[in-house]
Amino acid sequence: MFQALADPARRHMVERLSCGPASVSQLAGSPGEGWESSIECFEFQVGGIALSRFGPKDGESYVNETRYLDIVRDQRIVSAGGMTSSGQRLFVGLLTVEFSPEGTGCRLLITEQGAFLDGHD
Repeated sequence: MFQALADPARRHMVERLSCGPASVSQLAGSPGEGWESSIECFEFQVGGIALSRFGPKDGESYVNETRYLDIVRDQRIVSAGGMTSSGQRLFVGLLTVEFSPEGTGCRLLITEQGAFLDGHD
């Protein structure tokens, strides 16, 4: 799992997103009828950012910005980020993704602490 993000030889989808517009539907399918989304920047490195936008077509757009705080190969990814719309901050959070071997696979543990601000939940 970690390799999909970290290894340039295996992250064909990520290479196309290195701080240039890309269509999310090319990577993960459509965001849903009447909605659109884009990934504007994806820098998977400590201090790097991921910036994406989504929302209904011809409607209010939401911006999600993430900064990678700690990356330890095959162990963890820690990031902090927030979501805004019309210049107003709606959400901030801290996300920890932990990887550990389990049998012939990988155990993935995701912990998120988030705050929905001013009633935006």
